Amino acid sequence: MLIQNQQLLDQLKLEIATEFGVNLGAETTSRANGSVGGEMTKRLIQLGQQKLLEMNNQPVTSIVSQTEHQHQLH
Repeated sequence: MLIQNQQLLDQLKLEIATEFGVNLGAETTSRANGSVGGEMTKRLIQLGQQKLLEMNNQPVTSIVSQTEHQHQLH
């Protein structure tokens, strides 16, 4: 599962870099890398917020136990 997650993050990074016109690599400036990383963070937070809203109708204890169960599976 961790490999799949890393692949998804890499895909997101490449998509954002393409949108921003950033060529990722050793010659990329810190500023350009930072803009891609910042946008990744922003989008991941939005996804997390969306997931929380979807789970809004569940009791908090149910959400916590689901999260703990998912971590045990990995």
